[in-house]
Amino acid sequence: MKQSDDKMSGFYNDDGTPVSPNIVPKPSLCVSCLHDDDPEQETLCMLNRIDQRNAKDFKCFAYRQKK
Repeated sequence: MKQSDDKMSGFYNDDGTPVSPNIVPKPSLCVSCLHDDDPEQETLCMLNRIDQRNAKDFKCFAYRQKK
């Protein structure tokens, strides 16, 4: 069995096209969230933002306000 050196990494749309995290806007809700800039939450937060990037209203059920 031949192994490929190609590794898939990053974020992708459902159709397989890559999504650059640099062009996904960060909603103001994210900026005021306790999880903002938390390395353990970064991937989940980005997936949520990518999923809702064209939505009128952004919703996040993991949101916790910074103190």
